[in-house]
Amino acid sequence: MARNRAMHFPAETLWRRANMSRLLFSAAWLFDSRILAFVNENGFPELRMVHLHVPRNLDLHGTRATDLAVRAAISKQAMAQIIDECVQMKLVRRVPDPSDRRAKLIAFTATGLRLMKVVRAALAAAERDMARQIGAKRMRDVSAALRDYLAQKAAVKKAGALP
Repeated sequence: MARNRAMHFPAETLWRRANMSRLLFSAAWLFDSRILAFVNENGFPELRMVHLHVPRNLDLHGTRATDLAVRAAISKQAMAQIIDECVQMKLVRRVPDPSDRRAKLIAFTATGLRLMKVVRAALAAAERDMARQIGAKRMRDVSAALRDYLAQKAAVKKAGALP
């Protein structure tokens, strides 16, 4: 039945599945899946996609949970749950913030620092795989275009035109 409805509006299906937003999201998910598979195969089998928010956003000297949430663009509650899971996996720990003893920093443990090395290797492998698949020049072009696009958004946001 649903298939028959889609047949009546083929253009509807196409624009919803092949638009830039969907392509970027799907490509990012595919790329991150490659990273996660590498990480899982190299010593961190319990890690899930959501846990990648931590190594991506945590400063080596430690970061407050609220800052991690902002950097990851997720709620403080969601980040708190991710942090709790990472603490259980012994990837991070809570330590006093030297600038405010009432506050806590989230900091890498030795295991978390080892994870960072694996994530870095995973990222390099995923980039090599992508370059092999689409070609090195196209990879550089996509990367440059995305950097330009994001830099423009940052400039507009800095000027106060975006929330």
